[in-house]
Amino acid sequence: MTRDNLLKRGIVKPPECLFCNEHEIVDHLLFHCVVAKQLWSGISDVFSC
Repeated sequence: MTRDNLLKRGIVKPPECLFCNEHEIVDHLLFHCVVAKQLWSGISDVFSC
């Protein structure tokens, strides 16, 4: 669960991403976080012809 989702359920955690300290939401974790960008880049390199 993302931190914004945990907060909605009453579980209080800092809202920042553990990897880059940006506000953690699903879109951020999958596409905008520096770690996600590196992961997608690696996947793209593997499947590029």
